Amino acid sequence: MDDLFQIGCVGLIKAIDNFDVNQDVQFSTYRSTNDNTEKLEDIYETIIQYE
Repeated sequence: MDDLFQIGCVGLIKAIDNFDVNQDVQFSTYRSTNDNTEKLEDIYETIIQYE
């Protein structure tokens, strides 16, 4: 569970760094997508590690 929390924090930091206020999207939507992508990337890397 701690790993998912850490991944979520990394996703939040990346979302803050990359968010463009000029885009027609709310930060919460952008962050949610960014966070999910971060988690999926971590899962993918874990699977590749154990193959």
